[in-house]
Amino acid sequence: MQVNALLIACGLVGATGDSTAVLSEYSLAPLPIPGLAQPFAGLSGETLIVAGGGDASGNGTVIGRRGVYVLQLPASTPRTHMPPLTDARWQPATEKLPRPVWGGISVSYLDQVICAGGTDGNQHHDDVVSLKWHAGRLSITSLPALPSPRAYMCAAVIDDLLYLAGGSARPNEAVPEPVFWALDLSQSPHTWHELAAWPGTGRIDAVSAVQDGSFFLIGGLGSRDDTNKLCSAFRFTPQPSRLQGTWLPIAELPQGVSGAGAIALGQAHIAVVGGQR
Repeated sequence: MQVNALLIACGLVGATGDSTAVLSEYSLAPLPIPGLAQPFAGLSGETLIVAGGGDASGNGTVIGRRGVYVLQLPASTPRTHMPPLTDARWQPATEKLPRPVWGGISVSYLDQVICAGGTDGNQHHDDVVSLKWHAGRLSITSLPALPSPRAYMCAAVIDDLLYLAGGSARPNEAVPEPVFWALDLSQSPHTWHELAAWPGTGRIDAVSAVQDGSFFLIGGLGSRDDTNKLCSAFRFTPQPSRLQGTWLPIAELPQGVSGAGAIALGQAHIAVVGGQR
C-alpha cells in the first residue's frame, strides 16, 4: 500500500442536537519519496511523522528506508476545518530508524508514535520504538521487543493499552498463527502480554478499530498469497483486568478487505478507508 499525500479528518457536529459523523479530506504536499509504501505514520502533538517504509519507485525492487519525515500541522485549527496543507513542506529529521523496515504497525499515543515490527524483505523484526517530535528535534526511544518477529499486523490503543493482532512471523509463511498481544504503555517497565486470540485462523493485513471501549478486528488475508479477502470480523471486549476479554463475531463485510485504515464514527459505525478489496 503506497502512501498518498492525503489527510482524512473525523469530527462530530451536532447542529440540531444530533451527533452526525463527518469525514473531511485534505491534500498534503507529496512526500519526498513518491513510491514509499507501508511506512510507520502518526501524530506527535501537532506534527505528522512518517518513518521508514519500502521504496518501490525504482525498477520494482523494494528498498527499505530508515529516514523520518515530519510535517507541521496548524496548531490552532480544528481538524474538521483545516485549510489546504499543500504549502506545508515535509522536513527530514536528522535521526533515523534503527533499521530499514516496512510493513510494521504504528499508533499515535499521547505525544508520541509507537512503531513495532516490520520487515526488510528477508526477515521480519521485533523492534519497538517510540518517536516523539519536540522543539524541532526527533527523539527515538526503544521499548521492549515483540514476543517474536512480526509484520503485516494491525493494532490500536484502548485506555493506555496497546493491542496488536495478526500478522506473520516470517516472509512467505504459509498460514499465519492467530496472535493477540498487549502492552501497557502507562506502566514501567513495559511488558508484553500474550492474550487469547479470536476464534479461527490467523490473518495478515487485517483492519483494526476501537469503538465503545472494544477492539475490532476486520477482514484481512488468510495467507500472504491469498487473493480472496476475508469478510469475517470480530469484536474483543476487555474485562476489567483488560488482559482478558471476550471475542464475539460481528456482521460480515459485504466484501473482503485488507490493508485498510479504519475510523470510528460516533457510537455505532466504523468507516473502513482505502485498502485492497
